[in-house]
Amino acid sequence: MKHCRSLLSEIRQLIDLRNSPETTCNNVNALVDRHNKQVDLRIEELKAPNRQLKILRRKCTTGRVVKDCGILLELSQ
Repeated sequence: MKHCRSLLSEIRQLIDLRNSPETTCNNVNALVDRHNKQVDLRIEELKAPNRQLKILRRKCTTGRVVKDCGILLELSQ
């Protein structure tokens, strides 16, 4: 929800800027730059869990039964 509110706020700002066609693009660029930094931070935050999930996934091959599932065995330790 927080992300949606932030995105709506950014869209409103862009619309406001669009309604001032004679101003410079500096504010538009700054807005996009801020958003891009937020995206970069979020990507970094997701890399660690992504690596952990890949390691976990290698614990179990297809064709096994649940009682021998390497993922579930790993999670239960």
